[in-house]
Amino acid sequence: MSRSRIRHCWFIALGLGLGMQAAPAQIPAQHYQADFETADWQVQADGRACALSHEVPGFGTVRFVQRWAEPLRFQVQVPMAVTDYAAVTIRSTPAPWQHHAQGRDIGRVQVAGTMQPLDLRGAMVRTLLHELEQGHFTRLDWQPVQSAAEPLAVTVSAVRLRQALPAFQRCLAGVMQLDFMPIGEYSV
Repeated sequence: MSRSRIRHCWFIALGLGLGMQAAPAQIPAQHYQADFETADWQVQADGRACALSHEVPGFGTVRFVQRWAEPLRFQVQVPMAVTDYAAVTIRSTPAPWQHHAQGRDIGRVQVAGTMQPLDLRGAMVRTLLHELEQGHFTRLDWQPVQSAAEPLAVTVSAVRLRQALPAFQRCLAGVMQLDFMPIGEYSV
C-alpha cells in the first residue's frame, strides 16, 4: 500500500472516529420559554368566564380558564396543529433563584393533534396553579410519536404571576364553579 493511500485511510478513520464521538446520544429538546424581561400574565374577564394567560414566545399560549358552571381548566393553544407528539410529562421545577427547592412530577397526559393539544381539568390543574403561585415554574416535556422526531420542552414562567393573581381571583369569585363534571359532559 502506498504511503499516500495509508495517509488517506488514516484521515478517513480519524474523521469517522471524531464524528462518532461528536454524535449526541439523544436528540436535544427544542426549548421554549419567556425570558425574565418579557414574561407576563394577563387576565381576561367577562361575566361568564375568567382567563389567566401567559404567552410563550415561538410556541403559543398557556392559560387557566374558568367558565360559568365548569371546572377550572389548564389549556395550551398553539398556532399550528401539534401532530408529532403523543404525550406530555408535566413537572414543577424551582425557579432559578430557588436554590434549595426541589422539583416534582405532576403527571403525564396524552395530547390531541389539534391547535389546543392540552386541555386539563381537575386536581392536576389546581396543583399547577398552586405551584406557580409558590413561584415554581412548570415544565411541559412533549414526547414525540417517532423516536427520530425532536423532543419539545416548554417552560411556563411564574415571573409576574403574582401581579395578575388578585384580578384573576376577583374574577373567579364572580363565576359559579363546579368541582364535578356536569351531566351534559357524560356519554353513554
